[in-house]
Amino acid sequence: MVKNRGKISIIGAGNVATAFARALHNRGYSILKIISRSGKSASGLASLCGSESGSDYIIPNGTELVIISVPDHELPEVTLQIKAGNDVMVVHTAGSFGTDVFPDNRNYRCGVLYPLQTFSKGRDPGLEKVPLFVEAESPPDLDYLIQVASTLSDRVLVVDIETRRRLHLAAVFASNFVNHMLSSAETIIAESDIDFDVFEPLVRETLEKAFRLGPSESQTGPAVRNDLNTIEKHLDLLSFSHQLREVYITVTESIIKKHSR
Repeated sequence: MVKNRGKISIIGAGNVATAFARALHNRGYSILKIISRSGKSASGLASLCGSESGSDYIIPNGTELVIISVPDHELPEVTLQIKAGNDVMVVHTAGSFGTDVFPDNRNYRCGVLYPLQTFSKGRDPGLEKVPLFVEAESPPDLDYLIQVASTLSDRVLVVDIETRRRLHLAAVFASNFVNHMLSSAETIIAESDIDFDVFEPLVRETLEKAFRLGPSESQTGPAVRNDLNTIEKHLDLLSFSHQLREVYITVTESIIKKHSR
């Protein structure tokens, strides 16, 4: 591990903040302070990084970079409370905000460090293969942010706010909606004496094909075949849940429309 790469403070103590704190600490950065409205969460994460903790927004002297990783709805308020000088760069990790979320009368420099990944408590996906999307207001700050991000991930890309918002939206389809579909599958077989893990080979092969062949080329199932007989049977089986039935109809119609072009 390289020692003394730089000095960083982190605002937030949730899943994303924890991932960044661990990765930065493991890469040799000094984590000076973990800041969170929940003192308990801040002190817990700080203990992993050997840093101080607090619920105020006073940035310690010597901090070079501040990473804000809080829920999106809290971000505008947090940016207003940060007390940092113009020698400090402050970035947030949100996909749906740009640098315009920072106040005009700030003293500090600003940017964005957005990880395209899902983070959950108790899991550490690591950042080595996670695409990190960066943005800054000046070339020197962008170079600095790229330098830091490149010590964490093998894939660092510079994008503007409009591209990042589209990425954030697409990620909802690619991750959140996919997981919800898996939850729906679990609901459908809940009354059967079958474990959910029987779907693991199917799901893994589906994802593998999507990235090797492309999602459009690898689409299978009754909808892409326009197999109305099977579709009707499935709808009959879903009579126990109006909500799942409506989801099935909507997605099926979308697949048929896309592949009938």
